[in-house]
Amino acid sequence: MKTNRKLTCILVGLLSPILVIDGTGNAKANMAKQSESLPDEDKAQIIRQMLEPLLSPTKGEEADQSILDLEDLKRTKGGVVLSTKNIKPHLVPKIPGVNLLLLKPRAIQKKADIEGDFLYLVFNQFEIKGSKLIVTLTSNWAKSRSSQEGYLSGGSMTYEFNKTCGKWVGKFLKGFIS
Repeated sequence: MKTNRKLTCILVGLLSPILVIDGTGNAKANMAKQSESLPDEDKAQIIRQMLEPLLSPTKGEEADQSILDLEDLKRTKGGVVLSTKNIKPHLVPKIPGVNLLLLKPRAIQKKADIEGDFLYLVFNQFEIKGSKLIVTLTSNWAKSRSSQEGYLSGGSMTYEFNKTCGKWVGKFLKGFIS
C-alpha cells in the first residue's frame, strides 16, 4: 500500500507536540521555550519568506506585504534598516538590489540621532501557538532625540506558519498601515 507522503508529513507534524518534563516528572507543553528554541535554519527560512517578497516584489504584482511602506524604507541613508532584535544577523538573506543594514536597537537610535528620523523594520514576534508559529514584522519610526515630528505612520504584518515536510508555509493573517 502506497502512503501519501504529504498527508503523512502533515499528520506527523500535528501529532508531534513539544513536551518538557518539569521537576515533578510531569510532562507539560512549554510554549515560551518553544519560540526560544526555534532552530536557526527554521528562523532563517521564515525571515526569507517574509523579507524577500516585501523588499523585492515582483514587477506589477501587489502583495499583502504592501502594507509596509517600501518607498519610505528605501529612503534611509545606507539602505533598508532591519533591527536585529529577536533575530541573528547571519539568518538574514542577501536580497538582490537591496542593501539591508542590520542594526541593534541602540545603533538604530544612534543613527536617528545623527542622521535624522527614518523608518525601519523589526521582527517583533516569533510565537508558537500549538503547532503554528505566529510571526509579526513591523515598520517603526526611529526618531532622533531632538525630533519634533509626530509620526502617525508605520505598519505591521502578521503571518501564521505551519511546518509541513520540513518546510515552513506561511499564510497572511492580518496587517495594518497608518
